[in-house]
Amino acid sequence: PVIASKEPEDLNISRISFTLTDQEREILSRPDHRLCAFASPLDEFRGEKYIEFPIPCKLIVNNIEVPGNYKGIKGKKSSVVPWDITSAVKREEKNYVTIKYAYTTCDFIFYFYLIQTIKVESLVNEVLAQPHIPMEKTLSMIKESEQDDISASKETLSLLCPCSYVRMEYPVRSVKCDHIQCFDIYSYLLLQEKGPTWLCPVCYHKIKLSHLEVDEYFDSIIKNTGPEYDYVEIKNDGTWTPQEYLNDTLAPSKILPSNGSIKIVNPNVTVKQEDGDVIKLDMGKLVLVDSHANGNTIYEVQELKRRSAKTST
Repeated sequence: PVIASKEPEDLNISRISFTLTDQEREILSRPDHRLCAFASPLDEFRGEKYIEFPIPCKLIVNNIEVPGNYKGIKGKKSSVVPWDITSAVKREEKNYVTIKYAYTTCDFIFYFYLIQTIKVESLVNEVLAQPHIPMEKTLSMIKESEQDDISASKETLSLLCPCSYVRMEYPVRSVKCDHIQCFDIYSYLLLQEKGPTWLCPVCYHKIKLSHLEVDEYFDSIIKNTGPEYDYVEIKNDGTWTPQEYLNDTLAPSKILPSNGSIKIVNPNVTVKQEDGDVIKLDMGKLVLVDSHANGNTIYEVQELKRRSAKTST
């Protein structure tokens, strides 16, 4: 590790040098391994911490400035990813790393780790192989809960993933959450790959991969409704009726993009992004446009196609 001492008024520089061992060179030669920088404020360095780099910050490895998104997505600490310096690292010779930063009000500590990257499909299969949430447990939540937020979810459930706004294939939720609305594990992990927050897209509570399980009740609904249905109405006894539309208010907004094929996907979803943002995923693109509807109307301007993850046998 190296300490980057605070410098509230000017530019500062910290340096570290290292030479890879034979074992480290062998590990780094594997295509799924990378050498990355991690950082965090040193003021309260205990317990779990988000990755957080000084702002602004530059990493120069062997006289090569290595690009990296040290701010994360819109400055959210939880969305900062490790700084990959693999391309600039010398395998046989000594490496020199210079950290340039400015205007910091606390000390930062930098660590350099060899990490293994895991494909989204592998993580999906890992979740699918975990124990599922029994149908009886979800039915019990529907029948017994009298809380207002759960009562609302008893009336209507969306079959569209709140991450991608396409129909779910693998509906999961955290066993720590108290809602029955699910999200698609593949879509969620794609989103985390591009900007990790590890927040539940329904209630925004912190979640862990190990807590995500397929909901058998929700999975049964997905498998027993046609692709034309995006919603289901749930009764207090757990029975449900598929609905093609949420309600009769799905009239197109007067605020429409000037190009593209327009189709309203979900008019009542709570949008976390700001108006006009573009969410790009491997499965397509979404544009959020309607600022006159409190930012909660989603328009699909490009066909979304998904790839299926297959469980290992």
